[in-house]
Amino acid sequence: ALISVSNLRALRRRRATSHPVTDAAPRVSVLIPARNEARNIAACVESLARQEYPAHALEVLVLDDRSTDDTAAIVARLVDEYPCVRLLRGRELPAGWGGKAHACQQLGDAATGDWLLFVDADTVHAPQMLREALGATQAHAATAATALPRERAESLGEQLLVPHLFFYLLALQPLPLLESARFRQFVFANGQFFLVRRDLYARIGGHGAVRGQLMEDLAIGLRCKQAGAGVLLLDGGDWVTCRMYEDFPAAWRGFVRSLQAGSQLSPPYLLGIGSLTILFFAGPFVLLAALLLAGKRGWALVPVLGQITALLTIRALVGHGLRQRAGEIALFPLGAFVLSGAVAQTGWREWRSKPIEWRGRAYERTAPHAWQSLPEPTIIPERESGEYGAGNVGAGS
Repeated sequence: ALISVSNLRALRRRRATSHPVTDAAPRVSVLIPARNEARNIAACVESLARQEYPAHALEVLVLDDRSTDDTAAIVARLVDEYPCVRLLRGRELPAGWGGKAHACQQLGDAATGDWLLFVDADTVHAPQMLREALGATQAHAATAATALPRERAESLGEQLLVPHLFFYLLALQPLPLLESARFRQFVFANGQFFLVRRDLYARIGGHGAVRGQLMEDLAIGLRCKQAGAGVLLLDGGDWVTCRMYEDFPAAWRGFVRSLQAGSQLSPPYLLGIGSLTILFFAGPFVLLAALLLAGKRGWALVPVLGQITALLTIRALVGHGLRQRAGEIALFPLGAFVLSGAVAQTGWREWRSKPIEWRGRAYERTAPHAWQSLPEPTIIPERESGEYGAGNVGAGS
C-alpha cells in the first residue's frame, strides 16, 4: 500500500506540471515498427503526424517489417498526405535477431532526430503528447523516458488480463529503486512508448545490443542503467491509448509469449511472476474457499479476509490512479486465476523447450543473458547528473 501511494503521488505530480516546448524544439524522430498492422496503422500514423509540435522538427518513420497484409499500402497513401511521414521497407530478418529489435534498429539507423521516440503501431496519440512528454523528460534532466499508456480492453476476455499489467509495476516496485541506475534488479521500459536521446541510444549500442531478446524493451532499459542513465517513468494515460489485443485468445497468447520471453531475458522472471500471482494474488481466495469448505467460521477467517481486503483495496487504489474503469478493477480476482493459468502454460512450454511464437515467427529458446556478453556501454560520470539527471532517474521494469 505504501509503495502504491508513493508511486501514484510521484506520477500525479509529474502529470500535473506543464512543460512547454518552444519553436527551438529539438528534432524528434517518431519510429514505428509495423508487421501486419493494417487494422491499426492509419490511426497511429495520423495521430503522430498531427502533433502540436514544430513541423520542421518532426519526422515519422514507419518500417514495414515484411507484412503480408495492406500495412505498406496504407502507409504509402499517408506519405502523400503528410510530408513528415516516411515509409521504410524492412530487410530480411538475420539469424540471431528478434523481429522487433531488428525493425527498431533499422528505424534508429534511418532517423535524423536528436531524440528518438519508439512507439507501437497499435497506439493512438493525443495532439499534445510529444510536446508534453518531451517537455517533462527535459524538465527532469533525463535522457530517456517511458510512459504508461491507457490500455483499452474492450472485450470481457481482454479485461481479465490487460488492465492488471501496470498493477504489478506500481504496487510492487518503488520508483526510487525503479528509476535509479544503481539498482539494476529493478528495470522498466515500455516498448509501446520509449523516448531516448540519440547520443544515449548510440552509447548503449542501440537495439543491436539486445538483438536476441524478444523482450527488447526491458533489455534496452537495463542497458541504459548499465550506462549510468535511467528511464524516467511517466503517466501517459492522457497522451496515449493502446489496444494490445483484439480478444481473449490473442491476450492469452500474448501473455504466454511475454512470460516466456521474460524467462529468456532472466531465468528468475517466470518464477518471480508466477510466485507473486499464484501465492499472493490468487492464493488468498483459494485459502478462503478451503477454510469455508472445511467449516471454519468466525475468527479463523479474519487473517485471510484481512489479506483479501488489503489486496483489493490496493488494486482499487492503483486502478483509480490510472483512471481505469470500475468494472475492469472488479475483475481482478478472476483475472488473477486466469493469469495463473497463463503462468502454468508458460512453465509447461519452458519445460518442453517449446519455441517462442511472436508475430507469425517462431524463435528457438536461447541461453539467458546472451546480450550481456556484448561490451558494456560507456558509463556517464556521476557529476554530470543532477537530482533527476541521467545517473539517477530512469525507469526500469
